[in-house]
Amino acid sequence: YQISLIDNFLGTTTPIEVEGTYEFQVTPEEHSFGADRFLISFEATAPNLALDVEALGTCIGSDGQLMIDDSQSGVVYSARLGDRVVTSQVAGNGEALTLIIADSLLEIGENNIRIKAETVACADFELEESVTINKSEEVTITVLDDNRLMSNYSTGNQWFINGKAIDGETNQTLTVTASGLYAVEVSFGSCVTSAEVEQVITAIDPLFHSGITVFPNPVGNLINIDLSASRLLNVQLILTDIRGKEILARHVDSDFETLDVSFLKTGLYLLNVNSATENIVFKISKL
Repeated sequence: YQISLIDNFLGTTTPIEVEGTYEFQVTPEEHSFGADRFLISFEATAPNLALDVEALGTCIGSDGQLMIDDSQSGVVYSARLGDRVVTSQVAGNGEALTLIIADSLLEIGENNIRIKAETVACADFELEESVTINKSEEVTITVLDDNRLMSNYSTGNQWFINGKAIDGETNQTLTVTASGLYAVEVSFGSCVTSAEVEQVITAIDPLFHSGITVFPNPVGNLINIDLSASRLLNVQLILTDIRGKEILARHVDSDFETLDVSFLKTGLYLLNVNSATENIVFKISKL
């Protein structure tokens, strides 16, 4: 409230919070004395409804923020999403203030927020400007049947393989041409989120390599490679992790080879069966 002293004899109004004392004189005139000379006025503060409000986008797991410039003393602010009040009340202080909206109260995508301004006289107003908070969605990768990966975001994508960005691959889908650890990083406003997936391309020609048997798979300690029915000569076996880092290599002089993989951690690995003319890749699961 703005509290004022009204002097009906002199026709003046003096804000009490500005002037701590008020001096006056009494004269023989009738209206200079008596109960009707002075009145105390209580006037509610009128809120400024044209304040600037800025909304900050919210990333996964973080709360939304609203910044109100030049808040007013005597006015209490809160935020509404639809018909729900989604923040606590914050008293204006003549400076910028922040309203916090819990992440759990925001929906994925656009959230249209209106600011409620309430005076101590219980008058309820809304600021002229509404704001939008964008809440990002956790990124996911879908593996399609035709060696393609698809992000759940239509824009803002950057694809990676084995930790390195793939030049020019910013579309929603990516055609996989090599085995490796694929990831997509999505920029959504000021937020960046990512996901990754292991993808193996197995290049086996059933006409020439159907006789190659790798067993057991999944493997515990020993993995067997039977080449007796194949046409491959001068074979080299190379075992790598899913990112292509070489773990062991062995030249094969016989039709049957056994590899000790007991030292490997549980996970996916690639067994490359290489000859002078072919490169065959098997996806191995280590128990």
